[in-house]
Amino acid sequence: MPPRSSKLDPFKPVIDDILRADLDAPRKQRHTVKRIYDRLIDEHDMHDVSYQVVRAYVADRKPKICVEAGRGPVNVFFPQTHRPGEEAEVDFGEVTMNDSSGKSTRLASRFTATGLPPRSAGR
Repeated sequence: MPPRSSKLDPFKPVIDDILRADLDAPRKQRHTVKRIYDRLIDEHDMHDVSYQVVRAYVADRKPKICVEAGRGPVNVFFPQTHRPGEEAEVDFGEVTMNDSSGKSTRLASRFTATGLPPRSAGR
């Protein structure tokens, strides 16, 4: 069964064009959903389409248009692999403790974690 038609269908190419133009615009000059909605009403005589429908369409299409333009999401996860025993991490910290008499004690400590080889290695 084909997707149901929407009152927004005639305006989808216009929205897509605006989103494509925004790819090259400076960040502060890109269209907000509100501005796109207002432009559709003022410049294209859009009526009987709610803001929420336009907002949902823009939220769906914007990432897809970025991918189509080769500007997909940035890969921010870099898996790290280390051979056992090659890496060590050291961290320092301080904590202040108060006992029941109100006396404060300040402790400074160093925490070390190393990538130790498994015990069965070398056997």
